[in-house]
Amino acid sequence: YAYEKTDKINRGDVVLKFDSLLANQTYQNALKNLMEFQYRDYFGTPEEGQTCAVSFVTGDATEAADYKDDHYVVVVDFPRATDEDIYGNMFAVSKYSTDVNRAMKVITLLNTDATFRNLFQYGIENVNYTLNLDGSVTATRGNHYLMDIAKTGNEFLAYVPEGTDLEIWESAKLQNREATVDPLLGLDLLARLTDDSEILNDPEAKKKKEYTIETIDKELITYISELSRDAWNRIEKCKVVVDGRVDIEKSLENLEKTMDELAALLNPENDLKIRRAMAYDVVAPKFDAEGNVELDASGAPVVPNPTIEATCKVKLREIIETNEDGTESVTTEPYYIYYYSINPYQLYYRWMKTYSYLPAGFAG
Repeated sequence: YAYEKTDKINRGDVVLKFDSLLANQTYQNALKNLMEFQYRDYFGTPEEGQTCAVSFVTGDATEAADYKDDHYVVVVDFPRATDEDIYGNMFAVSKYSTDVNRAMKVITLLNTDATFRNLFQYGIENVNYTLNLDGSVTATRGNHYLMDIAKTGNEFLAYVPEGTDLEIWESAKLQNREATVDPLLGLDLLARLTDDSEILNDPEAKKKKEYTIETIDKELITYISELSRDAWNRIEKCKVVVDGRVDIEKSLENLEKTMDELAALLNPENDLKIRRAMAYDVVAPKFDAEGNVELDASGAPVVPNPTIEATCKVKLREIIETNEDGTESVTTEPYYIYYYSINPYQLYYRWMKTYSYLPAGFAG
């Protein structure tokens, strides 16, 4: 999906909609401009002697400040808190701990007490390290005690290692203040699916007459990925070269025509699979008493909008009952297992809704 303001992309503020970018006029205009610039050789890798009007640089707030004297700096993408950032280094108290309160006190000290924090990080002063006048730390010769600074508590309480920018923590604070929260933070697609093991291993589940098994529609993901790759290949082939030079006018004509064709090709109204990929709400087919999907007169599944594929298997199980005379009687009863193949967007939407991350007024 295309967003105009990258500093507003936060979980709970936006929903990552599943749309065709070529149906987005803002994206179309931007792409046409960029492709024209490419045809005119306005951007790319500078040749010897060429200078750049605009360069994209990846870095932190410190590097941005270094450019301000001679350049006009525009932030086009902000730091983003992801699962790897938030959950990459975490403390945990084992369920076998003999004293949970004591364990929590240690974790609290690592995040609030500078003396304890640095002792854990660097060891003993004048034994494992020396503290320099500028506040940095130098490890003593032969020192074998050193921890990963990212895994030992609150980094802002730690001394700065020798050779590191002394303003690193101030820069990090600025970066944290500017950071956005990834809209997918905390979403684990696989963990939110059910499988047959829940039925086989749960005694209570075995008493139910209906079960639901959900899997991600991998074939749909592959189909959409291939469509996207083929679409981009067609866009890249729009350039027309005559006698070693790019024909700007013909290239742009090709591009305009190709984008219109692709917009129609990737229209959900023309492709049921694309419509399924863009559907955020799970609408399941109806099943008859034998577990078959009900069909209408045209042979289509009886659903308001067929945005999910499903099958139903009817199985029999034995019911053993003890009679008054002590004998046992065995009867059978049917039970139904519904297999739903859902797209990632449906799971994502459900997750957003469950944890109240959906923005107010969201309507798909």
